[in-house]
Amino acid sequence: MRQCVCFLLLASSRLIAQEVVPEQEVRWVEGDELAQLAKLGVVRFNGDPNVKLSFPDLFLGDESRGKVLLVNDSALEAAVSNVTTSCGCTTAIPVEKSIAAEDSSLLLIDYVPKSAGKALVEAHFKFGEKEFHLTGVSMVKPRLTQVTSSLSFDQSGKTQIEVRKHAPTPISRLVVFPPSLLVENLVDEPEKFIATLIRDPSRTPAEFRLSPAHGTIEYPEFRYQLRYPGVVELLPRRVVSSDGVAKFYLRGDVAKIADAKEIAIEKIGEPFKLPCVVSLAGAAVSVRFEHSLEPGEYECTAKIKDVSFSLPMTVR
Repeated sequence: MRQCVCFLLLASSRLIAQEVVPEQEVRWVEGDELAQLAKLGVVRFNGDPNVKLSFPDLFLGDESRGKVLLVNDSALEAAVSNVTTSCGCTTAIPVEKSIAAEDSSLLLIDYVPKSAGKALVEAHFKFGEKEFHLTGVSMVKPRLTQVTSSLSFDQSGKTQIEVRKHAPTPISRLVVFPPSLLVENLVDEPEKFIATLIRDPSRTPAEFRLSPAHGTIEYPEFRYQLRYPGVVELLPRRVVSSDGVAKFYLRGDVAKIADAKEIAIEKIGEPFKLPCVVSLAGAAVSVRFEHSLEPGEYECTAKIKDVSFSLPMTVR
């Protein structure tokens, strides 16, 4: 169920609250003006107890402040009570607890959507001895959309982020996870914002999350899959080999080496090739090979097909 935040407030036919502001300003108006201001719908005491409300389309982060006209077309005074909403996040404060016969009142509804898509807004209240049920559907559109959900780093370890705007939305900072990724050169424009994402050379996370923000406002996050053309990450950082067998994992751009049969290793200018066994291990590949290196510490480079990487080894 879509979440929402609603605020319901009742005003008499002689009172109407302005847009809800800290000062809670109130001004006098005539009854006919109430009807002109009631944009969401009309509830009549002698009418249908199930009333459809007409909510406008919204952008995520906006607030809808609408008004419903309550008409007591009976011969008796009618109390307004038990105002509730189905979402469980509503505050109801009747300014007047009853409406005189042949008089009218306003129901002010504040609605703040928390997610994009269709949102159902409902309110229930008692008018005299009658139960009324108000329902409305609001289409909530995202303020921001990502241009792509996949990013590829270039050989310098950088890639560009672009997010489009569908409503005026100032962006002054970006919150990213994991923190090993850095953001530079944020440029905020009226219709989009762009920024440069920089990777840690020793890390190749498979995805990252980005939350645009401005001041204390943080907008819903975007998720990106990350690609590293020609780049792999060695796990563990240093390979420990014993009994003439070395085993490690490679993560990153590993699809092209998943069927490799040979590894080329160079240590102190002495290149040699060895048979190896490569197998898939989730998003990584495991590599195993046998060797005849003497015990010691080695700072090697290795190559499988056309993918090169550092291969520091401790041989025991």
